[in-house]
Amino acid sequence: MGSERDYQQPRTDLPVLQWIPRWPQRIRWTGFSSAVFIAAFAILVFVALFKGVANGSWLATAGFVGLAIVFVIMAAHMSGTAGIRYVSLSRRVRGCDHPLYGTGVEIGQQRLAYAAMLTVLAGAMTYGFAAVFAWAVGQGSTLLPAGRDGRTGAMIAGAAGVVLLAAMLLLVLLRNVVTMSIFESGLHRTVAKWRFGRVQVVDSFLPWEDIDDVVADDYVVHVGKSVANPIIRLSHHDAVLDDTCVGQDQKGELVVLAYYMVSEPNMLLALVNFMRQNPDERTAVTRTDAVEMLRPPLLSTRFRLSSLSTGSA
Repeated sequence: MGSERDYQQPRTDLPVLQWIPRWPQRIRWTGFSSAVFIAAFAILVFVALFKGVANGSWLATAGFVGLAIVFVIMAAHMSGTAGIRYVSLSRRVRGCDHPLYGTGVEIGQQRLAYAAMLTVLAGAMTYGFAAVFAWAVGQGSTLLPAGRDGRTGAMIAGAAGVVLLAAMLLLVLLRNVVTMSIFESGLHRTVAKWRFGRVQVVDSFLPWEDIDDVVADDYVVHVGKSVANPIIRLSHHDAVLDDTCVGQDQKGELVVLAYYMVSEPNMLLALVNFMRQNPDERTAVTRTDAVEMLRPPLLSTRFRLSSLSTGSA
């Protein structure tokens, strides 16, 4: 890839990291159109919501509030899949101090996606339960579609509400919270495993000298269609880490779920490679402005470089 395609950080006093689109970021017009389509539905739901408020029906109001939340979050999610994501450097990329490893950069797990999923489940559940109660008091037509506003439609809505409630509880009670930190001496990952109120913390520390290879890869999930999520595989020869494998980890390999983290994946990969390959410059992560090394280029720049990388493939 030629130098005209490389993005370099504007700060001359920090090490230069290049943004290379291993995971390209492009505008996907089908996703953008879907986001607009869903947003239009959200507007229609808000119109119905205002009518419910005007009619004084609290059940219709509650149901349409839940449905409106679902459509708004779905539209925001589709905007992300269309390419509008990692707009800037997250505030949850910050400096940190560790009693063992010193000063470094901490990268948190994405909270917005998790909160959005819970909110969507809660909104859809609210609509389902409100539809049942509305039918019970003779207002089934306010929330259930024509021809489905009878007992059968209400029972289906209620059953869906119960399933959504169960799914929401499982998400709260069974989850992993990941934090990753980059220090001068190595990469530190903490995984807090929440299991029905009990928390087990798994700490993994991988010195840069113990990394044999850094591989940018994809974790493919099949949900109606195949979705490729960015991950970074760190091959190592640290036998101690083989006893702390979590999730996608294997013996001799620690896996960073880049799509889980709040940092832009290509910048995270660039920083990991830089720290491994430049031992004399690792002190950069101890600086107060070290987080700037993870600041991604402007969206327009990423779109342009991603298109160029596709053209040269």
